[in-house]
Amino acid sequence: MCECDYEQPEVFEQSDVKARKFHRCAECRGWIAPGENYRKSFGVWDGNAQSYKTCSDCQQFAAWAEDENGDDICYSFGNMIHDIGDCLHEIGDRRVEAEMSMRWREIRARRRSIGISA
Repeated sequence: MCECDYEQPEVFEQSDVKARKFHRCAECRGWIAPGENYRKSFGVWDGNAQSYKTCSDCQQFAAWAEDENGDDICYSFGNMIHDIGDCLHEIGDRRVEAEMSMRWREIRARRRSIGISA
């Protein structure tokens, strides 16, 4: 099963905010549009401050993966799809892996279409 061995931050803050301008999601790399809610995460790892913005679609995707597999899902910021995919592969549920791929393609297509007017 998946075991999280990621370095824990020295400082960590998360908040849900509304975008005032276009941002890029750290996970799907798609656009977060003005007026849309997103999650802003800030942390200090090994003395280096970093921040990440996560769109609502990627938040829902992570919640779905956790609902499907409970505590067996873990991921690092900016690497969610790969880390979740690895965890699901280790678990060995091919049905969930196939659904994950389908959901991820839908998110990417939706998020890329937002950026057409950006």
